[in-house]
Amino acid sequence: MRGIITVSKGEFSPPTHYGSFLIVARDLSKILHMPVICVNKTVYPYIAMTRPNLVISIGTLNTNIF
Repeated sequence: MRGIITVSKGEFSPPTHYGSFLIVARDLSKILHMPVICVNKTVYPYIAMTRPNLVISIGTLNTNIF
């Protein structure tokens, strides 16, 4: 299965303090062997063009990618 996990850009704070959604996304990434991608409005068209089989959106407000 080809999929990705998306996390809102606000979760990527300075290296010493990460948001809780990012911690959950990283744990899921390890379990499911899927990459974690930081998203904002400009990334959604790229995700749509790659046509992944599964998108898990954590902490993002817009889930209507396609």
